[in-house]
Amino acid sequence: MNFARKGLSVALLAAASSLSMSQALANDYDYGFEQQKTQEINANTSSVVSAAEDAIVQALKLATGQLSGNLNQQTAADTKVADAQDDQETKRRIEDAKYQATREAMPTVSRCISTTSAITAAPLETNAGAVRTAVSQQLVNWDLGAGNVQRAEAARRQVAAHCGKFSTAADVQAGLCSSATASSDLAYADVDASRSLFAAETLPADNAEASNLLITNIVGSDPWRAIPSDQASTVEGRAEIAKRNQIVAKRSVATEALSYLRSNKEAMESTELTNWANARAAATGLQRGDSSESLSVDGHIELQSRSWFFDQDWLKSLQDKPMDAKVADLADMQAFQVYQNFKNYQLLERITSILATSLAITVDQEKARVINVAAN
Repeated sequence: MNFARKGLSVALLAAASSLSMSQALANDYDYGFEQQKTQEINANTSSVVSAAEDAIVQALKLATGQLSGNLNQQTAADTKVADAQDDQETKRRIEDAKYQATREAMPTVSRCISTTSAITAAPLETNAGAVRTAVSQQLVNWDLGAGNVQRAEAARRQVAAHCGKFSTAADVQAGLCSSATASSDLAYADVDASRSLFAAETLPADNAEASNLLITNIVGSDPWRAIPSDQASTVEGRAEIAKRNQIVAKRSVATEALSYLRSNKEAMESTELTNWANARAAATGLQRGDSSESLSVDGHIELQSRSWFFDQDWLKSLQDKPMDAKVADLADMQAFQVYQNFKNYQLLERITSILATSLAITVDQEKARVINVAAN
C-alpha cells in the first residue's frame, strides 16, 4: 500500500516537473526570428526567380536575334539562288535564241542545191541563146542562097552528111553510101526526131549533129539560087525576090522554133555544172549516160524538177525541218516554177507564130486557087 503511494507520488512529481519545463520553453521561444527567416527565404526565392526570368528573357532575345539573322541569311541565300537561276535561264534562252537564229540562217542542203541550180541556169541560158541564133541564122542564110551553093551541090552535101554518121546496111545495098556508119541508136538519126532532137534532154555530140540535119530536112535543104545583079533590077527579078522572101520568111518561123528546141538541149561543159548535175542524178536515180560530162537548159530543168520529187533524202528530211526551212523550200519551188512558166511562155510564143504562119500559108493557097479558078 505504502509502496503504491510512493510510486504515485513519484509519478506526480515527474509530471509536474515536465509541465514546468514546457512552460519555461514556451515562455523563452522567439517568434520574430521565425518571421525574419521567412522573409529572408522569400527574398532569396524572389531574387533567384528574377535572375532566372532575366536569364530566360535574355536567352529568348538572343534566340530571336539568331533566328532573325538566320532568316535574313536564308532569305539572302534564297535570293542569290533565285538570281542565279534567273541568270542561267536568261542565258539559256539567249543561247536557244542564238541557236535557233543560226539554224534558221544556215542554208539547208536543198537550199544549197536550189542556189547552185539558179547559178548554173544563167550560163546555160546564154549558151542556148547563142546556139539558137547561130542555127537559125545559118539555116535562113542557106535558104536565101548564101555562098551561091547550087541545089545539086546542096543535095550532095546532105547525102554526104547522112552517110558520114547515120547510114545503115540498107543504104549500102541501095548504093547510096559506101559503108554503114551508124550505131543502132544513131541509124537514120538525121531523119528520126526520137534519135536526134528528142533523144535526151542534154544531147551528146552525135545526136546534136543529127538534130541539125533533121531541122535542115524539115524546113528544106534546097537553097534558092542567087539572083544575078543584072536581073535583080528587072520586074521578073524583083518578083522572084519577093516570092523568095515570102517563102523564106514563113520558113524562118519554123526554123526559129526548131532552133529554140535544139538550143535548149545544147550541151555545155563545166566542172561545176557536171558536179551539180551528177550529184542530182545520183540522188534522183537518173542515168545520164553520154551526157554525164555536160549539161543543157532542158537537162538542168529536168534535174531540178526531179530533186523535189525523186530525191528520197529530201523527202525524208521534211519531217525534221523547222517551219522556216520548209517555207524556204516552198519559196525555192515557187521561184523555179516562175522560171518554168517563162520557158512555157517562150514556147507559147513560138506555137502562136507557127499557127499564124500556117494560117497565112493556107490563105495564100486559097487565094491562088481562087485566082486560078477565075483565070480558067
